[in-house]
Amino acid sequence: MRRRRGTGPHERSPWATGGLASRWVGASGLVGLLPGEGMAALPGFAAYAVAVRDVAATERFLREAGVPVRESSAGEVFVPAPEALGVAIIFRQAG
Repeated sequence: MRRRRGTGPHERSPWATGGLASRWVGASGLVGLLPGEGMAALPGFAAYAVAVRDVAATERFLREAGVPVRESSAGEVFVPAPEALGVAIIFRQAG
């Protein structure tokens, strides 16, 4: 895998293999994707996404359980890193 350094908001092209995908952004680009999130250390993972059958039901379940949820700049529901063991969890519609 080729490694590229940078802290600007340049987004690297997502790659996919076997149903997995990764998106690489510089540290300053993270704020645009997940408002309020930051990195504890670089390099590292800031977030991961999981596919769920029903995003609205998942959001309701999390809120009713007292789990803080927020909305990303793309409108996706996520649990902030401090409430998710240091890495934000994004919930996406399966399918």
